Amino acid sequence: MMELEITFREGSRHSILTIGSCVTVIPRHREIHPGTVDAIMKDLEPVFGKRWLRK
Repeated sequence: MMELEITFREGSRHSILTIGSCVTVIPRHREIHPGTVDAIMKDLEPVFGKRWLRK
């Protein structure tokens, strides 16, 4: 299994997640719009593969 460096930092209204060479921005809200979830999934596809979060 490949080891990846994971960093998590806080912006003013969002959290920034870096996994390997992939960076995504995660809003800090009670609810996250489905389009935002899709964008986060797409940002992380190079690390986890296509449709990595879907059942």
